[in-house]
Amino acid sequence: MSGRSEGASGRDTAVYQADTFVSLLTAALERHLPLWRHLIHDLAQVPKIEARRAGWRPSDAEAVQALLLSYLSAMTDWSRIQAALEQIRGVLPDWTPRVVASLSPNEITRLQRWFLDHRLGSVLLGQQLRSLPHAAVILDRMSREAGSVDAFVHKAQQAGTIIELLTTKNSEWKLPGVGVALAAEFLKNLGHDDFKPDRHMLRMLGPSRLNIVGRPSQLETRRWGLWMAREARMPAAQLDQMLWLYCARGYAAVCSARPRCQECLLASACNFPKSLRRGQGEASAAPRHPFTRLSHGRGKF
Repeated sequence: MSGRSEGASGRDTAVYQADTFVSLLTAALERHLPLWRHLIHDLAQVPKIEARRAGWRPSDAEAVQALLLSYLSAMTDWSRIQAALEQIRGVLPDWTPRVVASLSPNEITRLQRWFLDHRLGSVLLGQQLRSLPHAAVILDRMSREAGSVDAFVHKAQQAGTIIELLTTKNSEWKLPGVGVALAAEFLKNLGHDDFKPDRHMLRMLGPSRLNIVGRPSQLETRRWGLWMAREARMPAAQLDQMLWLYCARGYAAVCSARPRCQECLLASACNFPKSLRRGQGEASAAPRHPFTRLSHGRGKF
């Protein structure tokens, strides 16, 4: 899949490639998950981004809930969490950072029992809930520093330092249990546009499959997602969720850990089915990367 013409500028080619990729992904979702647009709306992150643009700002209590939901998004079937959101929001009468920071070990144990009784969360649940009061202490400090958690986050995001502040080990604002992927999820839950480089993205976009990101670290994958969304003139969170819906269990689950390559509209651009053919003794061309190595102002992927 090449640029529009030999004379097309690198910028025009990048936009063309982005549009082509998004068009193929859209067609794939239409085939396998026709209600994908409604699902993205129900996931609420893109609507929150739109609400923020219209003036909405989350309270500190909503920021604590946003962090908890970020924790819960790790290594789990999100469709189960999604179905229980109202119940989850009701497990505590007060979600303000100072109150959550004061939760006792016994109260955390009761919370964990509630989640287990409702079959919610992953093997990380206990660790996540034990981290929550410690994280709430930091959120409370953010609020006192800037007037609200959201004001602190917004200022750091505008400065381009928010991911580093939330995830770097020696940062005084490091949130326990939060790496790049969960930090991006936290930002989206607050209505900030971002791209979450979770395990689905690393797998689908990395060298073993679409080979779009040559070094599929979380930082590089997030950087690609933000760039691709900008080139495609769409919210990064929407591109993120389109890819996630295509991969995740409980949704389309086409490019999952066990991909259904024979049903995938992106298979011709993917290295995974080629590797299967090689394993079966068939000849195969060298791995391709039709959407990768596109200059975006900071080198190439």
